[in-house]
Amino acid sequence: MKRCERFWTSDQNDAIARQHIQRGCSLFFPPEVMGAHIGPSRSHQTGRAIPLGFRAGTAMFGHMGIEWDVRSLDEDGRAELRAHLDNYKRHRALIHSGDLYRIPFEDAGGQGWAVVAPDGAEALVSLARWVPAQYTAAELVRVPGLKADADYRVRVLPPIAAGSSEIAAHLQDWAGDGKVIGGSVIRENGLRLAPTMPQCLNLLHIERV
Repeated sequence: MKRCERFWTSDQNDAIARQHIQRGCSLFFPPEVMGAHIGPSRSHQTGRAIPLGFRAGTAMFGHMGIEWDVRSLDEDGRAELRAHLDNYKRHRALIHSGDLYRIPFEDAGGQGWAVVAPDGAEALVSLARWVPAQYTAAELVRVPGLKADADYRVRVLPPIAAGSSEIAAHLQDWAGDGKVIGGSVIRENGLRLAPTMPQCLNLLHIERV
């Protein structure tokens, strides 16, 4: 690591496979040195077509790049890609300097990541699901590293990858100005968010107020 700025974790560009690859790699290396690219909409290695939001959100928790001919995108697609890149640029300093936590889901169909600022001032959380949830109850998301005696504003960052109108309505409640919640509640009790549809990934930004 004294001689390298980035490690290429795998040639696999399927974002679901990358979730597992990057989780394993993160046990040894921090996000800022893990090469992670937004691959094409259909992986040439697995044949699986994965939405842009999932691919971009997976690449965000690493040394993000693009490995994809974006000339095929229409205007809406370019706008969505721009939004994901803006999210990464806005939070890159946090991703590349914060403390990384892995957030397990109650089933094996998804996982969470959290990067928390060393002083507990903010956090960026990724919630990714690749198969249907085994339970209909809301997902319980506990975020370590926050200050128990502080209040935090929690927001779902756009674009929201809801997957259904019911879930979209639930997540929209957390968009915009979000909700102010105590740090001890987020750490100990957790946030309850509706489980998303398969191949959906959403980002939460948590900031001390």
